[in-house]
Amino acid sequence: MLWLTISQNPSFNTLRNDLVKQIALKANEILGGRDEDRLKTWLKESLRKHKFALFLDDVWETSATSLLEELCVPHPPLHNSNIIIATSRSKSVLSELGVPPPSIIQMQDLTEDDSWKLFSSHAFPHSDGVLPMSIDQEIARRICKECRGLPLAIKVVGQAMAGVAQSNEWEFALQRLQNDVTHSLSSKLRLSYDALADVDGYGISLQLCFLCLAAFSEAEVILAGTAIKYWIGEGLVPGPDPVQIGEIYLILLADRCLIEPIHKDHDGKVINFRVHDVLHHFLAHQIAEKEEKCFFQAHRDLGEFPADDLKGHIRISLMDNCLSKVPKAFGAPYIRSLLLAGNTSLTKIPKEVIGSMTALRVLDLSRTALQSLPKNVGSLKHLVCLRLCSVPVKKLPYSVGTLRNLQVLDLYQSDITQLPSSISKLTSLKILDVGSCKHLQCMPYGISNLRSLKYLNTGGCRNVAWKKCRRGQLSINDLGTLNQLKWLVLTNNGEIVLEGMLGTMKQMESLFLDLTDTEKLPHDMSAMSKLRTLWLACPHLIQIEDSFCGFKNMGYIRLFNCGKLKQLPSLQKLENLKHLQIVKCPNIKKFPEEFGKGGGFPKLEVFSVVEVEKLEQLPMVDEGALPSLKILTIMKCEELQSLPQCYWNLKSVEKIRVYGCSKVLHIMAKEEKFIKTKSKVKTITLSSIETKSLLKRYYDILRRGEHFYYGEFWCSEMFQFLDNLADRLYRVGFSP
Repeated sequence: MLWLTISQNPSFNTLRNDLVKQIALKANEILGGRDEDRLKTWLKESLRKHKFALFLDDVWETSATSLLEELCVPHPPLHNSNIIIATSRSKSVLSELGVPPPSIIQMQDLTEDDSWKLFSSHAFPHSDGVLPMSIDQEIARRICKECRGLPLAIKVVGQAMAGVAQSNEWEFALQRLQNDVTHSLSSKLRLSYDALADVDGYGISLQLCFLCLAAFSEAEVILAGTAIKYWIGEGLVPGPDPVQIGEIYLILLADRCLIEPIHKDHDGKVINFRVHDVLHHFLAHQIAEKEEKCFFQAHRDLGEFPADDLKGHIRISLMDNCLSKVPKAFGAPYIRSLLLAGNTSLTKIPKEVIGSMTALRVLDLSRTALQSLPKNVGSLKHLVCLRLCSVPVKKLPYSVGTLRNLQVLDLYQSDITQLPSSISKLTSLKILDVGSCKHLQCMPYGISNLRSLKYLNTGGCRNVAWKKCRRGQLSINDLGTLNQLKWLVLTNNGEIVLEGMLGTMKQMESLFLDLTDTEKLPHDMSAMSKLRTLWLACPHLIQIEDSFCGFKNMGYIRLFNCGKLKQLPSLQKLENLKHLQIVKCPNIKKFPEEFGKGGGFPKLEVFSVVEVEKLEQLPMVDEGALPSLKILTIMKCEELQSLPQCYWNLKSVEKIRVYGCSKVLHIMAKEEKFIKTKSKVKTITLSSIETKSLLKRYYDILRRGEHFYYGEFWCSEMFQFLDNLADRLYRVGFSP
């Protein structure tokens, strides 16, 4: 089962790589060890050997002629059972792909009644789709009719009108739609785009934030953190905590159906998302290029820097192209943002270019082959956001310290070996990300002076010597001076976190501790009254005291690789806890009986127990306990004897998934028919599939991602893969 989204300007090389990743378990070995011609040969042979169903979504005229040939897909199919399904806005495209006319299915527009139901659900969400008395129903229905049965138009226009109570504003919206003689979809989208400027408290900034999303390529999965960093750089999300404002913006855009969230966290914050390709095309061509002096050409297979086309532009995105060099000069003296991420052959940025961009606020050189930054980078006096993720740069110039307006310094997964001592001068810095910088040796003491810092990621930096072994180096306990931190990822090999360090961080909301030698959590952690997310990876942790359960705002806990931990505290007292994951804690034999007592875990929705190898039993659940539980996952708990019937009877549970628990599966195999007929559980997944093969898939997917969002993977992509696999096995008659 293969799926590719083609989009208007596809990169065939990227599409072929996506095919390989869907076909091969060890995709990275195949992609890394072959040139383009050998990769095409491998792909052709693989598709000839196997039966497949290939979905080609959103094919445009620009790629139809050579699409199947470029993808190395045999056509006509060698096996009668092979299926190729394509979607397109044009019948001629399908004809070029060789689809016979009887096989073309014309999608019908929504009926008038269905259109009104969809429109009402978005325009009047707070009244369950019922029209408020203050709004003329005839005008509302005429606005809906102007959307001409197109679901995307109905949703975005409906959301644009949500909360509009004045009848004259409804009349004005109708006039705007009726004045468009072309009856194009763009006019409907324009109404929704313009309506963003009227959102109370945000106005034009929200509008421009949405516009900036066109800098990414079509169909790209956009990380919320990346988008927000760009917005901070552009000055669109001001305030003491711009990240928080950015997160609110994403929720507002999602509520208005202008972005499509893929994953959200336990607080409803967007983790990653897509922009519908029609919206992307509208933003890039109707607004960004024509009205806002933007040059957005991401993912276009450009081999040369288009210097002649950039004159007068202020925002330039050439991400994910094939550029190998940047000219010493190009006519864009007032440029505010330059995005060159993903040009993997780019090795150098001329110092002349740096010296000429006096108004630059955002510079992204991530995923390039850049060996060093020009020494005059400090001349970018207005620079707010600098991203150098996954680049071979080993040192930053000392002049970085003169970037007094810098708020975002993102070095995630770079080859940086040390940070300059001048970093202490970055008094405006709010975000510092050195996560997964495996070659980083130490942290300069000057970081402890960055009192504006709110987000610090040092996760995965296992070679950092935190102990003060010579003057100028930072000790882990020196971080206590950063009392404005709200988000901290900390990896430490050696030094123990002492009392007095975490207790000063009273603004902390998300804490990720990967501490190899810590046996006991410091008592002063209890001062973190705002803590909402906690991830602990402490292999020597012996005990978690009950005082730990005083975090009234805690919504998410993940205990990972706590090998010496034998007992859990009374977590059921955490009244706002929604997600609880216990992963690789092999010495926990049982959970406290209080876990199942009435009133326990009042808001817990997701409970995952993975590789808790000595766990023998789950607590019985009394009436009134776990009233909100939706998903229960038990994976590779070999000593677990059974899954008590009381878990099947929980009123709110929707999914129960059991993998690699041989004793439980042996008992449940006899009860499965009874369970499926008597239980209200919507999804029951039982599997004895070898965990080793699943872990191979897990690490394969993990390596493909630029970032790894802690705690989401096991509950989302991993289990989606498992569910799909179990479903396939079921359909071919395999019984676990």
